[in-house]
Amino acid sequence: MLLTLAWRNLWRNPRRTLIILVSVAVGVLALVLSDAFSIGMMHQMLDNRIGAHVGHLQIHADGFRDNPSLDSLIDEPDVLQRRLDSLPFVVAGSQRLLFFGLLSSPRASAGVNLVGIEAESERRITTIARSMVEGRYLDGEEGEILISAELAEKLEVGVGDKVVAMASKSSGEMGSSAFRIGGLFRTFDSQFDKTHVYLNIGDFRTMLETGPRSAQIVALVDNPDSVAAYMPRVREVMPAGVEAASYRDLLPLLILQMESYAELIWIFYLIVGLAMFFGIVNTMLMAVFERVHEIGVFMAVGMKRGQIFRMILAEAFTMGLIGTAVGAGIAWLAHLPFDQQGLDLAIFSDALHSMGVGSRIYPRFSAATFLNSFVMVPLFAALGAVYPAVKAVRLQPVEAMRYV
Repeated sequence: MLLTLAWRNLWRNPRRTLIILVSVAVGVLALVLSDAFSIGMMHQMLDNRIGAHVGHLQIHADGFRDNPSLDSLIDEPDVLQRRLDSLPFVVAGSQRLLFFGLLSSPRASAGVNLVGIEAESERRITTIARSMVEGRYLDGEEGEILISAELAEKLEVGVGDKVVAMASKSSGEMGSSAFRIGGLFRTFDSQFDKTHVYLNIGDFRTMLETGPRSAQIVALVDNPDSVAAYMPRVREVMPAGVEAASYRDLLPLLILQMESYAELIWIFYLIVGLAMFFGIVNTMLMAVFERVHEIGVFMAVGMKRGQIFRMILAEAFTMGLIGTAVGAGIAWLAHLPFDQQGLDLAIFSDALHSMGVGSRIYPRFSAATFLNSFVMVPLFAALGAVYPAVKAVRLQPVEAMRYV
């Protein structure tokens, strides 16, 4: 009965009710869409980092992550990779040799991370092969190197030109080799592009005289969200002297940013809730004062004060719930075009690329996005009706019935 009365009371003044519903719906629409695009941008940053270089998990010799040096390499990487490939959830793996060095052209030089890769295996791990903008990907030919388009501009070189790579050997001597640029790539991360170049792992091993050793083994798994659950199994097959790390260990700041956002989004819900709170207080006070005589009659015929209190709260809660449902529904429909085409922010492409994000942002909805709005907004609406409800139940029946 209370819900029926609450519903009828809402539409005694349709104009006022519709204004509140539209206000709530617009707030929820803006909040849900901004939340979805923010989550989408952060996941895009993570996916780009994983796809460009990090992978889902990496195997290193103990101490290599803290102090990358040629003294901390994996001695039998082929044996280790076979063990990793035997795990049912591992879908691809590849070996790398990487070290900091200097890349020079006749006109300029730059400090870079030299990454020796197994070209065909790396093709299944990262997006570098799909990020070529000029020339071609490594095909195993001796003496080839890939650099980014941005680095090529800095060194004033192009496809087919020669560059010299230099890095320290484990003996302390300087190793160097000349390479011909086979292709230029461009990822979504301009900072990454400026500091990473790729060459065949065999050429790099010859240059640094490391023998068949590798610096790391990178792998992809069938379900990235389950990588934390997979890590104990990975460590079981690893021999002593090596360590395994997931992308969550390798990208701690980005993971922290994503987790912090999940906590901070409550602040935005709180702001929207508070704005709606004061609107509901004003609206419900007006509704109560318009119905003083009616409330007095209810009390006189035996309706308890607690029932009147709950009826007024039900009116506000219903407005919040309907407004939230409408706003969330419109947000879902509004996101559908962006789901396929993305939000084009090409005007901010330079800034976005420096953050590791593409110029198109794709929204990403989560269950928490809708759950938060359906919990917070109706709750604040009900809280906003507490004061008007208290005013209503404090009325004296005889005085209320005489009220005009």
